[in-house]
Amino acid sequence: MSSARWWRQICPGLSGAFVEEASGGFGASGSELEAARQTEAQLAAIVRSSDDAMVSITTDLVITTWNHGAERLFGYSMAEMVGRKTVLIPGELQEEFDLILQQVRNGPPRTYETRRRRKDGSLVDVAVALSAMRDPGGALIGYSSVSRDITGRLKAEAELAADRAEREVLADRDRLPVTCASRSCSGRSPPAWPCRAWRLGPGRLT
Repeated sequence: MSSARWWRQICPGLSGAFVEEASGGFGASGSELEAARQTEAQLAAIVRSSDDAMVSITTDLVITTWNHGAERLFGYSMAEMVGRKTVLIPGELQEEFDLILQQVRNGPPRTYETRRRRKDGSLVDVAVALSAMRDPGGALIGYSSVSRDITGRLKAEAELAADRAEREVLADRDRLPVTCASRSCSGRSPPAWPCRAWRLGPGRLT
């Protein structure tokens, strides 16, 4: 695969001029060619070292690129995945994936949250940015995706929601009228002073 085609696949949003420069287009001077090579090396290093899983597939869902971030997130090596159909979509989410592919095929890129299946069979929560890849003539040649593990974020959000719900329950309880069941108060609210329950306060009635 040519370097120009590789850049178009992994970064479909790049301009044609940039791709030609990054891939060392014909007619460039020595200094321009060297600068383009350095840019290409830097961008390739970013793709390799990124924690995000960067994957591209053909229109038949055959994987063509698979970076180290994808290896770390999903557990499959590049050698295991390039050239085979994706196996990351859980069966219950296949319909969702097909629908989003159709939307991306006919419209702009999509960013959404979903789950993917790792090599060990476990599911991981991810945020996915999915884009269509097209050749210079505009024909669809595949899709590129960037997936990020959002397990930690979702866990933190759930903990915050639970804490907020607990505070609301406590606040509602404190707003309830205090009713004393002691013989001296006979169930009056608020209790008559100097009732022991009134002195102890809400939540400590006897």
